[in-house]
Amino acid sequence: MLTDKMLRRVVPGYLRRRRFIAIAAASTAAMAQETQEQYFGIPSSRVGPYSAMGTGYYGGIIDYLNYVNMKHGGVNGVKLTYDECETEYNAARTVECYQRLLNKGDQKMVVFDTLGTPGAYAVIGRMAQDHVVLAQYGYGRTDAADGRVWPWVFNAAGHYWGQIAVKMNYIAEKEGGVDKMKGKTIVHLHIDTAYGREPLPAMRQIAKDWDFKLIEIADAGSGSGAAVAVAADPQGEGRLGHVLGRRLRHELDRDHHRRSRRLPAREDVLRHLRRRRGGHDSGRRRGERHLCRRQRRARQETTR
Repeated sequence: MLTDKMLRRVVPGYLRRRRFIAIAAASTAAMAQETQEQYFGIPSSRVGPYSAMGTGYYGGIIDYLNYVNMKHGGVNGVKLTYDECETEYNAARTVECYQRLLNKGDQKMVVFDTLGTPGAYAVIGRMAQDHVVLAQYGYGRTDAADGRVWPWVFNAAGHYWGQIAVKMNYIAEKEGGVDKMKGKTIVHLHIDTAYGREPLPAMRQIAKDWDFKLIEIADAGSGSGAAVAVAADPQGEGRLGHVLGRRLRHELDRDHHRRSRRLPAREDVLRHLRRRRGGHDSGRRRGERHLCRRQRRARQETTR
């Protein structure tokens, strides 16, 4: 399967990195023993569109560093120190934070974890010259899994090409096999950032190999979201494709119906006024109007 080919392509890069990791770990340990401190730069994203993810992730890193210091006195007597810089999941701010966190006193940052593909793309060219490891835990630039080209970048937990290959294999399984995908239509609806575009090279190759039509729809205004693959039969009656396609059409129709029911601003205000003047007011407001009429009538009688 295509998934196996993709995995076999990146495995040699991982094997070549084992020797590199051992050398880097040894040199880092020696440097830390001399200073009795090990410095970590933390490019957090506790605010911004991905704050729900970044708050727990980077908060957990900081809590763990503090826990190791308090519980064990550091690692073999070496205290763990850190500086935090807020990126707001923004590529430009990620570059700024990288430059700010790179050095602290006589120590240099050893690993940089952006937790975001746009930020990883923004700083990936600096890793080799600065000798800093770029950690990509299931995100970032996929072709950086080849250690021969990117020796300082590590895809520790898979990548987008492998993820989309697994999704496509699942869809093919539900459709009855890869041969059943011929002539189908796959819609890739994604956020228009490096994150959403990253699976596309693999999807285009799979579409070519499996002979199905790939439609790419970029959403520039959502601000967040993940890539979604939808399978659809040309006639709209495929098993998985029909269910997912029908659900997508239902969401679009519901959104159109919601917007079509919304009145223009002037008509909406007039309708609100008609309701207030008609019989749709609450009993409390009708009671207040009745009380006002009685008071006016009483004042008129007293003035006569």
